[in-house]
Amino acid sequence: MVAQVHVPIELLAHIVTYIGGDNATLRNLCLSSRALHAVSYPLLFSARDFRALGCNHLAPFLPCVHEIRISWKPDMHRNGDAGVLAKSLTPHLSAETTPRLQKLVIRGISADGMTYLNTLGDAFKSFTSLTALHLNETGHRNMRDVQVLISALPRLQHLFLNALTWISPEYNECPDGESEFLERPALKSLRVSPVYPSCMIPLLVWLGRTPSARDLGDA
Repeated sequence: MVAQVHVPIELLAHIVTYIGGDNATLRNLCLSSRALHAVSYPLLFSARDFRALGCNHLAPFLPCVHEIRISWKPDMHRNGDAGVLAKSLTPHLSAETTPRLQKLVIRGISADGMTYLNTLGDAFKSFTSLTALHLNETGHRNMRDVQVLISALPRLQHLFLNALTWISPEYNECPDGESEFLERPALKSLRVSPVYPSCMIPLLVWLGRTPSARDLGDA
């Protein structure tokens, strides 16, 4: 007679989280047993495009979202990013809707769209678990706009920067008397691409004057 071993559901849930974004494995686990289905199925919705936040059939799974992806789509042409973001993202962006949000991945958004995202600082600050930000091929008016977005995430620990550009050379440095952006972030990891060094180098100089320099040096 085969002995049955009952694993606590909390332990199963903890183990399954290590699978990460392997959706094929998660789907197989969903078919294995009721217990594994209960802990695996929600993880299939852990990474969502920002437009999915408004889908009624996904509403029950929004508390499972760990990552929101904000990327350019064809209807954002001619600098229409801000309008699309205001319609599809903002009404559903809150700590109550996605309380487990850990990562923002932003790709291909223009300067107008990124300027709009900077107006959502109060919403970003309400997330207690938002610790990672990926900016990939994003446009900005100037470096100050990048600083505003990063500083709006008080618990930011992991930062990825790739191919950032900005229109205006103004505010491309943080003067000695300017302390507005020197109190944070305190990063645990930083990844920066060598693309567009004219924009990346000023950002690295600034980050070198924040607590990140100490924390990354101790890592």
